[in-house]
Amino acid sequence: MISECGSEAGRLARDLTEMQGKFSESEAMLKAIKDSHFAKVSRLEVQIGELERDLGKTASSLLKEKKARKTKYSEVRQLQR
Repeated sequence: MISECGSEAGRLARDLTEMQGKFSESEAMLKAIKDSHFAKVSRLEVQIGELERDLGKTASSLLKEKKARKTKYSEVRQLQR
């Protein structure tokens, strides 16, 4: 009976060591995934900022063009009078 308990304890100790190793591997994989995710999010935030800046420039250009057309239209109407 005592020898059975001893062998069971040994088996459980080996299982525990194996599980601890797998747990450490899982933690390392999770950290790598988190780091990769953080890097992707950072790149996307930079791209979003660039797109927002470009959109602002486009909107500004469109407003300038609209204003220029309105001015030309007013000049043409004055010349037609």
